[in-house]
Amino acid sequence: YWKTEEAIFLRPVDSRSLFVPAAIKPQLDRLLLFCRQEQALVIVTGEAGTGKSTLAKWLYDSIDSETHEVLLTSVVQREEKGGWLTPRLAELMGVRTTSRDSAALIRATAARLDELIAERRKLVCVIDAAHLAATPEAFSDIVSLLNLQSLAGTCLSFVLIGAPELRTTIEATPSLASKLAFVLTLPKLIRAETEAYLNHRLKS
Repeated sequence: YWKTEEAIFLRPVDSRSLFVPAAIKPQLDRLLLFCRQEQALVIVTGEAGTGKSTLAKWLYDSIDSETHEVLLTSVVQREEKGGWLTPRLAELMGVRTTSRDSAALIRATAARLDELIAERRKLVCVIDAAHLAATPEAFSDIVSLLNLQSLAGTCLSFVLIGAPELRTTIEATPSLASKLAFVLTLPKLIRAETEAYLNHRLKS
């Protein structure tokens, strides 16, 4: 039907040629600016198919690796309690500790953040499918890390990406809602944008 020799729409989207509707380009610029500033939290929401995971990969590739450490991870199952993030974050950051105790891991991770501050670098943690952290308690690790760094200088930011219910959970978590810089909502494409997207994919 598309008169192509390969399955264009089945291959992954190259983050270097991301299709960006004009209506949300200013918000993506603001998202990149957020990652460069000393702010704690932003959330990106959207219905299924609006490009949330593609945006996560684009953000990972777009942040300057000379000045930032960027961690990209995803929630893979419904989480209702804390403790799921810290071990993963510690592993991604190369934190070395023999303890699996959550408090010890947070302290070791905070020590690694101190090293980043000394190196004048910043850590951006991008978490896809964050709506699967379905309760305020599930975000307790993020609250603890943000509270720790508030005493020593800001070098850690979280970008939480997920379905619309993510916003409801964050707003029900006062300790996070107070740190929220802004919310980026990915809209469904209108007809003209869909046509432009198809043409973009066929040419890319």
